[in-house]
Amino acid sequence: EGRNMSVLIIGDVPVALTVALLNRAAPADTVAVRYGYQALSSCPSIPIGCSKYDGLAARAVVSNWSAWASTKYLDAEQAWQGLCANVLRAAGLGNASEVPLEVWDAVWSQWPSADPPRRAQWRLAFRYIDALKQRDEVLSFAEFSRAYNLAGVG
Repeated sequence: EGRNMSVLIIGDVPVALTVALLNRAAPADTVAVRYGYQALSSCPSIPIGCSKYDGLAARAVVSNWSAWASTKYLDAEQAWQGLCANVLRAAGLGNASEVPLEVWDAVWSQWPSADPPRRAQWRLAFRYIDALKQRDEVLSFAEFSRAYNLAGVG
């Protein structure tokens, strides 16, 4: 059964505040977030990353990424080495065989079309790719390979 957790910040916050949640449930699960604020003039109505998941939009974004990746790299293995291996090493994960959510942004940002506004779509892409085999908050090589081949260009 679910647990209720809360965070309450009382008082003025003099700088922009970012709140990030990482769901480490096994198996991965959905988190419902309620939030509120007052006396702010420029906060978005829906914070970045909190909009409803759109599977069709996610597939389209990943398909565009796939078209680029499959023309840049000969196969999924070369794409993994070119896009993921160095990022994983830089994150202190050595020769890991999975890309966790917290480092996917660095992989995604290597796509030249990841410039704004697509830059913010890394979370959407991660969720889509993560569901290609087993939704577990990490991208396996098998999931990465399926995403690489999604556009059918290579």
